[in-house]
Amino acid sequence: MPLLVKRADDLETTWPTDAVRKFDAREDFANPTLDLCMNDPVAFVKRLVPRAIKDPIKEGLRRRRFAKALISFRKLQRDCAPPEHLLEELVEAWGNESYSAQHEYLRELVLTVRKIDGPIVECGSGLTTVLVGLEAQRNGLKHYALENHPEWARRILRDLTAAGVTSTVVYETPLRSYGEYAWYDVSEVELPPKFAMAICDGPPGDTPGGRYGLVPVLQDRLDSGCLIMIDDFQREEEQAITRRWTKETGASFTQHGTNKPFAMLRIP
Repeated sequence: MPLLVKRADDLETTWPTDAVRKFDAREDFANPTLDLCMNDPVAFVKRLVPRAIKDPIKEGLRRRRFAKALISFRKLQRDCAPPEHLLEELVEAWGNESYSAQHEYLRELVLTVRKIDGPIVECGSGLTTVLVGLEAQRNGLKHYALENHPEWARRILRDLTAAGVTSTVVYETPLRSYGEYAWYDVSEVELPPKFAMAICDGPPGDTPGGRYGLVPVLQDRLDSGCLIMIDDFQREEEQAITRRWTKETGASFTQHGTNKPFAMLRIP
């Protein structure tokens, strides 16, 4: 609400002759906007800036912060595990903290990719796609990511391009029904005959059957010894899906992480 200020000579006030009147802005002008201006000028200015101007600036700052953190990540030696503070900075700078993988999972993911000697498939995409893409490129591996959200797929491609990653192929492919469950439609997608690793972080949790479709749809492409990493293992659905995979394939799995558990399953 605009604050109306009168000219001093318009005020018809008789001041006492024996004292100087003291006034407090909070008392004389009880106005939340004025309070904000006085107590937090930066927040006041931010409120004045239109979202159409503010959002692009915020996005530019985010991208710059992420690029800076990514430079530090790329400088890590192959035998050096990513430090926690760097992974946390990458998560925050990525700007999707509610859904992004956390530092324990990211650390194990990076260390595991460094030991893989074959193609990698990723279900869903995000910060993990960029980090895995960088590590796969360093190791001369191909990395394939399946994403069903067009806008998100385009963002991932922009970030991969900005990071100079050429080892990753992002397939924007819809979900389709496979009967009792839904999963990515890979009928028109070019994939290698065998995968050495699968990263299970999609499709979205409200998909019929959740993430179950990975194994039945790609089972013929999951090589013996293929390692599957399953994020969000604190959720009962992910636990049930993992147990079902172990029964259907004879695989075994181990649980890891404390703040946000994840599982690692190996195909026999």
